[in-house]
Amino acid sequence: MNDFIELHQGILKNLEYLRKLNGYTLEYVGDSLGISKSGYRKIEKGSIHISLKHLHTLSLIYKVPLDKILFTNLASYQRTN
Repeated sequence: MNDFIELHQGILKNLEYLRKLNGYTLEYVGDSLGISKSGYRKIEKGSIHISLKHLHTLSLIYKVPLDKILFTNLASYQRTN
């Protein structure tokens, strides 16, 4: 169970990191996913779960492979590459 929690927290950190890196607002990302700003804020904060469909859409928006969002600490990865 701890592995799932760590994976989920890593994904949320990556989503926030990518949004800020690209200079996107919560409203812009929410609109891109067809949800409200507050709905997307809840996703980033972990209050509600993100769907695989939304994760896929975000990977296209950010031009980052889905496996990188899921399994890589992008903030650390970007600093070393």
